[in-house]
Amino acid sequence: MQRVRLFASQKLQIHPEQVQVFTPTPSTYSSLMYYTELDPFTGQSIFVEKDARRKERQKEIVTDKDSKNKIHEGSQRKKGVRTYRKI
Repeated sequence: MQRVRLFASQKLQIHPEQVQVFTPTPSTYSSLMYYTELDPFTGQSIFVEKDARRKERQKEIVTDKDSKNKIHEGSQRKKGVRTYRKI
């Protein structure tokens, strides 16, 4: 997931703020891949994260929530205003 975040920021020059969790839709290749954990064209095994906590952790990594959820100090802090991060 960190490679995905680096790819998005360095190659695509974007910094995602939101990430949508995949929801399988009937009659699509993506659903077939999700449920079988196989590439339908090559038959090769693929990784599919199905654990809710791990999916949430992946979202946090891609959106860089870890570094955004703490109190910002110094130049980013305006007088009398605090910005908080979730811990």
